[in-house]
Amino acid sequence: MAANGSQDNAQALAARVNALEAVIDGLLSTLLLHGILNRAEVDALISRCEGVLRERNEHAAAFEQLAALRKDIPAHIRAAQGATEPSHDDDH
Repeated sequence: MAANGSQDNAQALAARVNALEAVIDGLLSTLLLHGILNRAEVDALISRCEGVLRERNEHAAAFEQLAALRKDIPAHIRAAQGATEPSHDDDH
């Protein structure tokens, strides 16, 4: 029974992380779309988060997640704008 409980806990944690990731992606994309933040400011924000995580000696997966977030911002912006075809513009 303990293994099933551990599996349920892991699945619940993964679901929570996925939900938070979706909220963060949506917030950043919205802030970018409305001109409240620009891409450079988002990069700086992610860099500050990396610094905090480095100070806390976080697991490498935390940094991988931030790198994925940084990489995905242009795709989220295009999706929010209603673009249906992939763009090769990396929004720099």
